[in-house]
Formats: sequence, structure tokens, C-alpha cells
Amino acid sequence: MSAIAAKESYLHPLDPATAEEIEKATALIKQLFFGIPLHFKAAGLDEPPRGTCPPISMLSTRADRFLLYPVASLLCVDVTNNKVEQYQELPRDFHGPVDRAEMNEAAEVVMKDPNVRKEIQRLKIDDTTIVLDPWDFGVDGTETQERHTQVFMYIRNPENNDPDSCHYSFPLDFMVIVDLVAMKVKKILRLPLGVDQKTTEVFSDVPHRRTNLFEPEYTHRLQKNPPRTTMKPYQVIQPEGASFTVKGHLIEWEKFRFRVGFNWREGMTIHDVSFMGRKAFYRLSLSEMFVPYGDPRNPIYRKGAFDLGNVGAGVTANNLALGCDCLGVIKYLGGHVVGNDGAAVEKPNAICIHEVDQGIQWKHTNHRTKNATVVRKRQLVLQQIITVANYEYIFAWIFDQSGEITFETRATGILSTQPIDADAKVPWGTRVGDGVMAPYHQHIFNVRIDPAVGGPNNSFVYSDSVRMDWDEELNPLGTGYVTKETTIHRASSVQDSVADGRVFKIVNPNIENPVSKTPIGYKVVPIRSQMLLAQPGSWHWRRSEFCEAPMWVTRYQDRQLFPAGDYTNQSLGGTGIKSWTTHNPDPVVNEDIVVWHTFGFNHIPRVEDFPIMPAEIAQMHLKPYNFCNYNPTNDVPPRTRSLTRVYCSDHGQQALLPQEQAPAGGAKKRQPRVEAEQQQPVTITMTASHPPKAMRPNRCVSFDMLEQSPSRHSQRLASIVLNTQHPGYKSMRHHRAIMVALDGHVPLQADSPLHWLLEAMAVAGDHIICVHRPRRTNKGENHVSETTKDARALFEATVALVAAICPDVPLKLTLEYGVGCAAHRMIQSLIGLYAPSMLVMGPSEGEIDMGISSLVSSHGRDSIKHSLQYSQVPVIVARPDVEREAHKEERRNDRSYADILQEACGGVHESDWKDTGGLILYPEEVMRSRESSGPGDDYDDDRLRRDSELQRRGGRQRRRGRGVRGRVRRAAAGPSGARERHRAQTQHPRRSRCNSSCSSSREPAPVPSPPAEEPAAPGQRACLGSATGLPGANQSALLCLINRTLISPIQSDSPPGWWSARKRGSCVNDVM
Repeated sequence: MSAIAAKESYLHPLDPATAEEIEKATALIKQLFFGIPLHFKAAGLDEPPRGTCPPISMLSTRADRFLLYPVASLLCVDVTNNKVEQYQELPRDFHGPVDRAEMNEAAEVVMKDPNVRKEIQRLKIDDTTIVLDPWDFGVDGTETQERHTQVFMYIRNPENNDPDSCHYSFPLDFMVIVDLVAMKVKKILRLPLGVDQKTTEVFSDVPHRRTNLFEPEYTHRLQKNPPRTTMKPYQVIQPEGASFTVKGHLIEWEKFRFRVGFNWREGMTIHDVSFMGRKAFYRLSLSEMFVPYGDPRNPIYRKGAFDLGNVGAGVTANNLALGCDCLGVIKYLGGHVVGNDGAAVEKPNAICIHEVDQGIQWKHTNHRTKNATVVRKRQLVLQQIITVANYEYIFAWIFDQSGEITFETRATGILSTQPIDADAKVPWGTRVGDGVMAPYHQHIFNVRIDPAVGGPNNSFVYSDSVRMDWDEELNPLGTGYVTKETTIHRASSVQDSVADGRVFKIVNPNIENPVSKTPIGYKVVPIRSQMLLAQPGSWHWRRSEFCEAPMWVTRYQDRQLFPAGDYTNQSLGGTGIKSWTTHNPDPVVNEDIVVWHTFGFNHIPRVEDFPIMPAEIAQMHLKPYNFCNYNPTNDVPPRTRSLTRVYCSDHGQQALLPQEQAPAGGAKKRQPRVEAEQQQPVTITMTASHPPKAMRPNRCVSFDMLEQSPSRHSQRLASIVLNTQHPGYKSMRHHRAIMVALDGHVPLQADSPLHWLLEAMAVAGDHIICVHRPRRTNKGENHVSETTKDARALFEATVALVAAICPDVPLKLTLEYGVGCAAHRMIQSLIGLYAPSMLVMGPSEGEIDMGISSLVSSHGRDSIKHSLQYSQVPVIVARPDVEREAHKEERRNDRSYADILQEACGGVHESDWKDTGGLILYPEEVMRSRESSGPGDDYDDDRLRRDSELQRRGGRQRRRGRGVRGRVRRAAAGPSGARERHRAQTQHPRRSRCNSSCSSSREPAPVPSPPAEEPAAPGQRACLGSATGLPGANQSALLCLINRTLISPIQSDSPPGWWSARKRGSCVNDVM
């Protein structure tokens, strides 16, 4: 996870304005107004008209728009050709958006005013505790031309006077109106404290005292009670990185492709959306939001803020890398706004892009076969968070694999409060504390939907579900109902109807779906909410025209982006969407249209909303409606443990994993693909090297991890996952993951697979996953605690071994300690989960718990054969030195082995060199051996195929000289003396095994010729014991594949072309 700056070799016409463009344009404007001090209020990209973006974006012209003050002007600057394209002086009653510098200057003016000082002295409070809360100046029909702000007064908690204290718990009983042009206090008003409308303009020293100055805090360190301790950590891990790709501001994910924009007013915007290769939307954005307060008393009735038009979502955007605002593998995008002096101001990490698992996408269980198919719902989330004074708004555009697009709004933060008398009650607010009242208010949003469903010309229709009339032929029982569709012909508002089940659709009448025979489209699923509650004709009502109806339809017009008008600060109305549709009712049938959806929260505060408000959530959906020919998620892979895994840890580890932490399994982390020059330098703090034993293991419990065993011992696996890593591991490039079957009883023995792995193969950056499945023993009621104790003891012994052998090698160590699942299923699931480079095992005879023999003895030989033969990674069997030498001697004394070796290799073979322990042949040597030996004397293809099927089904039928095992041996031995050799082998079971160290317990059998179109490359080798096996499907079940890269060359005196592991390694053909 990292924040990567999005820089491209060229700029697309829809990419946000860069710092260089902003400063280049402001320099040109300063030359134009030479000698006049300018206050830059806003700047952003002047988007090209729809449909004019050239395919080669580097050839396009880019322009920026600027708002200036006090010279109220709008300018459009061509930054490509360095010239001013448009200059427009704005009316005198125009007021640009507010900015932080302006509010800070106003706050200084307030605190220096002598009348304000008198009010502070009257309340006998320390002026160092004062907190000022400037607000937009909502008009009331007076003072419309002067630029004002209203400042509400609060204090911090007197008990701590902490900067993070919740000052909204301590409102004062007066407020100040400031002239922002003259920068002076214009008026001081005492606030009403009850139902009466009386407001006193301050000219006297009549005191008003608060009865109690203590209220709860939201900051944890200031609270009297400590945080709860019942929550366990929640971690989101994506071992292979995210599924999306980012190139500049172009994003591709699943079947979606779109661009991301950013500007000072709307913040994040979405452009040029296509799904499954077909255009869907040209532009999506949150266009405006209005927060009118329902307190009718003066001056509180002026509280009506346009948070986007008056302040700007881009200006107030949070840096999302500073907290846990997003989880998983995250890509950040930022933007730039203009400062008051014309310099560019960076808004880093303003947008976070990440994936989420949102439950089930679809599922069906066939009740006849009891088979269930389930697909998880993966979503791509683009999120932005803004802070406007007391409130936080979390805006997210969410893309679903089904083609659905969701706009989600979450409102949180702190209530804007007013003082109230101790015994007073008001009908327009809620008492949330002693002397604290939170007024009723609304949060009303508008989303602008610029569709391009299948092309530029679309129509807006709605359909109602209505009952069918009684009809003896068509509806004899009165159960039928149909839909009645209505097309909107002129630009206008459209009302909702819950009673009729109204469905809104954007359709392309020019393209017909071949399946449904209806126009393709997208359905708009609105957020059904109450519209503006202010009276028609009120100033709130005049200024927020879009708040009258939930849906609006207009014909596209260049630069017509904001439904309350371009300039909302102290606006008088008459410039919004209602005025557009009234004065210009353009046709909207099969036209280039724009759909506007209005929704909101009617916030009646409750005590539970204070001192901080739990997030209020609303979602609007855009869903394909006959846009596709079938369910677009039909090809989403079914749920597997390797695709979805959630960890819970009892170690206080941060849930959001840092960038340098290796993904589970050590697989190469696939970050969102970006160009090389886009990578920011990453500062890495190097730590001193210490042995792993000095570290505290991170003990985790993994739930819902492995498949359930289908055997008669079926039960869900309980798995304990313990982790630790060397301090230097974080700074290493994570190389690979290696899975090793751990010897449970004697992990420190010199001949254990782990011991060999650490000495022979482990390098810096490796992730070693030790797998241990103890024998099932009934440990009574305390079996869980006993198992946990055993796991920790084994883990501590393993850490000690790693510290002894590799004290200075930066490694990560994981122990998977599982009980209750078939061994082969455990191995298969963990391979899918960690994606290791190899699996290392030992050929134990029952003394250890995770060798081949113990796996076989626990659940039968067939299960482990199946696991190893169909392993998705190469399997290495690390034999102890004594056993390997014994097998070598046994092979030398085996007459049949000598005969085959003489005919195939001239009597000597590389497998008997001192560092090897297996019978290894080139593919062509295997074929020569088969040709020389020939089939058995009673060889029968049909019979062998039938016996193979019985064995795959778990049959145990064996016939002396006629079963599968005997037949395979005879096929390998040849016609001469086949029965005699078979008797000798059956009398000595150990002799019947394949002598190759890479084999399972399956005996050698003839190998069919490789396909002609895929010849084996020279120098590649096959392990006779593993490359051979039963005919048919099992021929592909190799323990050592022959078409992979090998690990390391043997010493110089070894035969050329052959590769193996170092030291006690056996046949290693495939380890990378």
C-alpha cells in the first residue's frame, strides 16, 4: 500500500488542473491586472464541451477558469497557448466562495473588537478558551450586497482547555456579524435562549451565565472512561495486490473503464464510464448540497449553507493517508487548488481507491443434489472525505462487478449547537446536553448524471406497476399486474411515487437488446427522502431550486453543472435548475440529456448523536437495465478460500497493513500497474538485525480458512496461525514463499525437512510457512486450550531452530497448525492460499506428524497420493542422509534397476552422485527404458484403465499379480521374469516403492510419449517415480514438473545440464 503520485507523460483533457498549469495561469492574470492586489478565490480545469475530446489527448488544448476578488471577475485562461480566452466582470451582488484565509482574518478582527471583549468579560471566561465558528451568511432580504460572515462563539472544555476539546458542548450566548470587505465587526447579537424570538443587540453588560460547563468529549484521550476492550483486531489482506489498474487518472477494473477528475468545487468526478466495452456515462458528480436549519429564530434562520458552492469539496478534502479511512491495498490520487496569492495548493491523497468484499453477489443451492454455488460480491470503491466546519461527509463512487454504480453518502461529525436555558424546551430542536440544543436541519444533496448509454442520445422514462383490470380471459382471478411506461418529453422536474413502485430509467431508443427486444438502459434507483421543508417563497426555498423535486431532466448545455447556480454565497435565487426548465423547456426525447437526482437526510437530532454523530448512510444506485445479454457476474469465479480470507489477531497490530509488509505466502505483491516514472520514492527506516527469537510472535487465529473434509470424519478445520518475522524483513524485497511440512515431535533434529530448508535454500526475504497437522486425539473438554498450548510450544521450538541456523537472515515465519481436516485437503487449501514456490516434505515412517508416511497412515495412502500428484506446486522430499544412502545401496543391489539402467544409460546415472537420492531420467531416457522392457505378459489396456478408476474411487481391491500395483510393476519390469520379480517385491514392501526422492508411494509405470507438439527441451529432466503413474488423467499429476526453471547449479564436477538443491537436497527439478 502506498501513495503514488499520478503523473503522466501527457495530460488528458479531463485530467485535473496541475500545479504548473495553475501557477502559469495566475502569473498571466497578475500581468493583466498589474498593480492591483488580487485575491484568487477559485481555480480549476475548464472541461472541454462534451463530445469534443480528441482521441489523442496530448494534442488537445487545456484551459483553466479563475474567480477573482475584490475585482469580481471570471477568467478563462488557455494554458496551452498562454492566453486569456474569456474575461467577464460579475455583478455587484456576486459573492465568491469563502476561504480559510478570509475566515482566519475575520476571527482576528472579532477577537480584537472591544465590544466582543466586553462580552467575554461579562461571562467571566478566559479568552484563551474561545473558539470561533464562522458560517455562511444566509440572506434574509437585507444586506444583500455587502459581503458578510456570521461567527458563532464557543469555548473549550474549561477543565482541560485542550485544542481537541469538543467546543460544540459549550456554546456561548452571543454571535458576531463581520463585514468581510471592510474587515470589521458590524454587529453583535445575543442569541435567544428559549421559544421567544427576542434577540438583543449588545450595548449593555447584562450577564448571562451557563448553569454547567461540562459536557462529554469525543476524543478518547479526553474521556473519563477508557475505551472498550471487547473488540478484536480486523485485518484486510490482499496477498497478490489489488485487481484494478491505474494509469494516471485512467482506471480499469473488471469490466469497467473510466477516468477520475478533481476540482475545487465538486471534488471527485467520474468521466467517460464504459462497461463491457459499451459507453454508459459521460460524467458523474455530486453537484451541490444544501444544509438549511429549521430554527426560525433570528439570527439562526440565516443558517443555510451550500457546502460545495460556498466552500468547495476539493478545498475541504481530507488527506486520507493520515488515518484508517480505507483498508486493503490502496491507490491514492490527489489534486490542486489555488491559494489566495495564486500559488497552487496541493491536496494530497484526496481520493483513495480500494476493493471491498461486500458479501454475497449471488448464490443458489440445488436442493436435489445438495450442491451450492456462491459468488462473492467484489466492489471497487473511490472515496473522498470532506470536513466542512462541524460536519464530515464521506462520498464514495462504488463500482460493482454486475455493472452497478453506487453513489454513497455518509454524514458524520458534530452537531452545530446553540445555547438554551436550563428549563427551556423548543419545538425545532433537541436538548443534547446541559444548556446545549441542536436545531433540526436537513442535508440535501444533488447528483448530476450525464448519461451516454450506448451513445449520446438518450431518453428518460419511468414505469409504474399497476393492477390489471378484471378480465375473464386475461385476468380471471384478478392477480395480474403490468407496468405502465411514461416518457419525459420536456425538460422538467419528475416526482416519485412509492405507491406505484415507480422505476426511473435512462434508455437509448436507438439500440435494442437482442434478448429482451427493448431499448438498452440504466435504471436510476433513487434515495427516497423528504424534499425541502422550508415554505415556498422563503429565502431557503428561493435559493435552493433543486430541492423541490427528487428528479430533474434537462438537455445538455456546456458549463451547466450546478443546479443552484454558479454562485451560491449570499445568492438571491433565480439562477438554478427550476429557472432553467421554466424558461427553456427543451425537448429531451432521444436527445443529449442530463438527469439530476435530489435526496437527503432530515436530521432530527437525538442524544445519541452527541458529542459525535454515528454515520448516517444513504445510497443511490445506477443499475444496468437490459444493458447486457445476461448476468455480467456469471463468469465471476466461485468463492474459494484462496480468494477470500479474513484474519483476527490478539496482537495489537494495525489493521491497515503497511506497504512494506509482505503479503501472505510471499507471492509477489501485484500493485496497481502504473508507469515507472509515477513511483514516488519510499523512505525505509533500517533497523538493526536481531535473531527472530528476540521478537514477539504475532499470534493470529484464521477463521473459515480450509475446505471441509468430505470423509466420514467430516468436521470444520480449526486452525491456529502464528507469525513472526526478523526485524530486517520489512526492509527486504520479499522473494518467495516456501511451504514445509513440519516435524511435530522433533523439529530440531538435523535431518528434518525444515533443517534442510534453512541450511540449503533459505535466503533473505523468504516467507517460510510451516504446516503441521497433529494426529487426532481426544483431549476432553480442554482440547482447545491443549491444542493451542501445543501449537505455541511447537512454534517456539521452530523459532529457536530458525534463530540457531539463520540468526542474521531476514525471514518471515508462519506456522499453520490445523486440526480436523483431511491432510490432503489441508495442503491443497494452503497452497491455494499462500501460493508457495514449493512444498518441502520428509519421508517419515510415523515418528513425525507431517511427513509422507504419517499423512498416509492417518487418512490412507490414496488421499496423500491424490494431494501430491495433483499438487499445484513442486514437491520436494528431503531425505535424511542415512536413509538416502540406504536407498542408494538398495538400488545398486536391485537387478531390475541395473538392467534398466544398463539399457537406458550405459550402466551409470547421475542420480547416484553423492548429492542426489533419486532415479532421474531425461524424457527420452524414460521412453528408451519403456521400449526396452515392453509391456507385461498379461498387459491389458482396458483392465488397467478399469483398475485405475477403482483406485481413484477409493477401492481397496487388490489381486496378487493382477491388481493395479502388480500390473504397474510388471509393465515396468518387462516380460522376462515379471511374475518372479513381482513376488519378490510384494514380499519386501519397501522394495516396491519408487526409489526417487521426489516420488510419492506410487510405484513406477510406463510413461507415454510426450505430445509431438510439446517436445521436452534439452536439459530438462523427469523424475521416474513421479512422472510415471496410472494412465489417463493421472499422467499429468507430476510431483516434479519438467517445464519450469531450476534453482541452482550443482558443483562444477557434476554432469552438465543437471541442476539440484545444495547439501542434502534430493531431486529438485522445479522450485522457482
